[in-house]
Amino acid sequence: MIKNIHKIMKRILFIVFSLSILIRSVHALEVYDKNGQRIEIFGSIGIQNNRSDFLNEETLNQTNVRITGKKVISHGLTGFGNFELETGMSHSKNNSYSRSNLTNVGLDSEKFGLLEYGKNHTILYDIRKWTQLIQDRIEDKHSHPIQKIKNVHYNLLTYRNFFGTQNKLNFAVQYYGKNLRKLNETVLTVYPGLGFSTDYDLGYGLKIGGSYLDIGQSRLYEQNQMNFQDIKSWNVGLQYKNFKKNFCVSLIYEDTLIDENVYKFQKIEKTQKNNLKNFSLVFETLFEKTKFRPFLGFSNKKQFSSSSLNDLQEDSNKKSIHLGASYRFDKNLIAKLNYQFNVPSFYERNFLGKNSALFGIEYEF
Repeated sequence: MIKNIHKIMKRILFIVFSLSILIRSVHALEVYDKNGQRIEIFGSIGIQNNRSDFLNEETLNQTNVRITGKKVISHGLTGFGNFELETGMSHSKNNSYSRSNLTNVGLDSEKFGLLEYGKNHTILYDIRKWTQLIQDRIEDKHSHPIQKIKNVHYNLLTYRNFFGTQNKLNFAVQYYGKNLRKLNETVLTVYPGLGFSTDYDLGYGLKIGGSYLDIGQSRLYEQNQMNFQDIKSWNVGLQYKNFKKNFCVSLIYEDTLIDENVYKFQKIEKTQKNNLKNFSLVFETLFEKTKFRPFLGFSNKKQFSSSSLNDLQEDSNKKSIHLGASYRFDKNLIAKLNYQFNVPSFYERNFLGKNSALFGIEYEF
């Protein structure tokens, strides 16, 4: 027990020391504002330690930089652009990565709403983000359908409007343009699709919302095999914020159905269905004097599958409890702790970790 505590303290000291070196190279928010043109640069840089059963310990440096630009075109009409770059380096795995999270441009009109195009958040994320605090960090070996609709996607055209209701009603429509990517020996094609989301502020801190997406995609393999998937996903959410007592409760239910046809030599070899039902609940509060923000969450993922030979049957029932907190030292420096406890039966059966603990320190600018 003492040895484990000693190891944890050594890791924390290493994280703090590494971050103190990184912070020296970070500059404050840069703002350019001239003749109706405005450019802002901001982001975060941090280091985190993630450890779970049956998995190797990982220490990760992560940097996130976002550049936003705005230009006033005329009265009530503004053009804008966003670019977000994320880089990371894993000390334990001795590798690094770099990717753009957001790359989009658009127009914002006071009368007609907002229109943007590019790499952006999917329409499902409008509701998903309410419980983003408890995103799953221990992935199982099952290919959950929900994972095939990422929170960020390419070639998206999005229109948003609140119809003059002073932000009480928000409505968005999103068009997925066709795009093609090659992944090793596989060609992934996403076909045109359509989605929408809406949320409404009921007052007294209560908000409801929902989103829907219908999209198709295919995977073409060199062995003359193609998998085509028709994906339909929807979610509904409820959120309550008590501003006087500084706490928030969010719950989401999401359902995804995939109809899949497997072709071999241009003939259907088999058909199958996958269905994922996901429920998540988060309670968070803020102690304003100490800047301490704890949270408690619960998630339950159920996956069902069938083929042409049988009906839908339950494949997995994955339950997780999340306990964590963040502490803000000042307006820039924040420490985070997230502990994920998983119901043993499912994870032992699939040789996965029961628990996962993440500790990190982040500097925001």
